[in-house]
Amino acid sequence: MDWLKELFADPTRVDASLLILALVIALGLVLGSVSLRGIRLGVAGILFVGLAFGHFGLAPNATVLGFARELGLVMFVFAVGLSVGPGFFSALRRAGLSLNLLALGVVLLGVAITIGAMMAGLAGPIAIGLFSGATTNTPSLAAAGQALRDQRPSDDAARAALAQVAPEHPLVRKESELTPAERDALLAEVTKLPGMAYALAYPGGVFGIIAAMLLLRGLFRIDPAAEAAELERRRALATPPLANRLVRVTNPNLVGDV
Repeated sequence: MDWLKELFADPTRVDASLLILALVIALGLVLGSVSLRGIRLGVAGILFVGLAFGHFGLAPNATVLGFARELGLVMFVFAVGLSVGPGFFSALRRAGLSLNLLALGVVLLGVAITIGAMMAGLAGPIAIGLFSGATTNTPSLAAAGQALRDQRPSDDAARAALAQVAPEHPLVRKESELTPAERDALLAEVTKLPGMAYALAYPGGVFGIIAAMLLLRGLFRIDPAAEAAELERRRALATPPLANRLVRVTNPNLVGDV
């Protein structure tokens, strides 16, 4: 068991980082499969297990973590596109306008709240992270991090954002001009802010969605099983069944031509 102790003694090692990622995913899936009155966390359980591991200092190597995050996001978007692709255009023709208007309303409401938070004094990277977490929108978190790296904020703006979560940070308290290395370190710290805010808001977003669904089901007396059966019935009606026909040709003049 000494090798296991050595492995967890330095979680930034590549092999230790991979083991930690595997453990977090496995335990998160187990947690997500636990049903409480018919409610399960699903893949969101991985986030809660990851928060617990990070709390106890079992943080993987930053390079390994970044690679896993980008690869996971790519695979997630690919899987979504692959699964909805066959029926995308038919669904778009049937209910595309109404569904897109509802989605637009949700996004605009989140954007309005985010802008309101920024006007109230909350730093932009933190507000964007809260928006991504509250809407459980992981791709928007990746887009926010990429935007911060591509459109580098000024030193004053970056310091002000970092000061809201770490006012005693040396880069915040330093009064002289920052060196190029310190600017890079400051940017690295600021790009972590959306992820931190995302992790804080994500649990509330998950439980908020669950609570909203339960509330709507109770108010409108919705039977999920009956609704699912009705949806399948409508899909079957929209897609006519294949008809087989057996044709026998008796005209001797057509023999060998058909």
